[in-house]
Amino acid sequence: MDEIPAFYYYAPTYGRYEGYLIYTVYYLNTPRMIPDLASELKKRGLIEEFYLFDVVDYQRYEAKLSELESWDWDKWSKTLPTIMAKKKEIDLKMEEFPQMVSFDSKDTLILQNMVENPEITLRELGEILELSQPQVHNRVKKLEESGIIRGFKLSLSPYDSGMTAICFFKSKDARKILLWFDKLPYYHQITMESSSHFFVQVYLPSTETNAFLKHLRNLKEFTDDMFVQFLLEGTHKGYCHLIDMYSSETESWKLPYEEFIDKIDDILKKEK
Repeated sequence: MDEIPAFYYYAPTYGRYEGYLIYTVYYLNTPRMIPDLASELKKRGLIEEFYLFDVVDYQRYEAKLSELESWDWDKWSKTLPTIMAKKKEIDLKMEEFPQMVSFDSKDTLILQNMVENPEITLRELGEILELSQPQVHNRVKKLEESGIIRGFKLSLSPYDSGMTAICFFKSKDARKILLWFDKLPYYHQITMESSSHFFVQVYLPSTETNAFLKHLRNLKEFTDDMFVQFLLEGTHKGYCHLIDMYSSETESWKLPYEEFIDKIDDILKKEK
């Protein structure tokens, strides 16, 4: 997986699918790249099956420290029928059909330097990009308005040992279901593919895993499809190498599909 730059995070997983959960990227002008790449991996016998989730947007929620000690799983479970019977839905600031955003090489340099050093100043960025501070400010503001930069936050884990569970589900009442998940006091992330297809990633203490699964079963009657995956410790390759795929000459992103396939074939030859 380290051989393919488009794969930027991977973690062993078990549940309906046992193997690896992989986060990858593709150029919007080549939407078939990832399905084709997965099919090639299957054809070569490297994977038996795969499940694709096309992320269009996501939101993260930090742990509610004041609620952790008094948390009651039974009460949480009993709120589900009430939530599903009402019309109220979660208020998500997500876009199901995000607009394409134009970049140039200076924009990618801004993103690269902000990822590598979140505390970098506009003045320091200006020196790197050879732009004035107002020019950098305007570019950063444009990236914020387009949703590329959404802010900065410090994330802390309130417990020493934890488990990451991911619940994938499809439902016409998905936003009601998300309102139920949002009551959890644990760190969680809501990720969207469409208005009816989401996954919720929850990081909770290992001692609470059984209770979570026990009450999660109640969700099945409100979904068209649902399954849970557990993640072990993952490997994150960072984002900067993805930014390196931007070509300043053509002012477009380059994801060399054929090179990925060649690397896979090289790996297979070495194993033989």
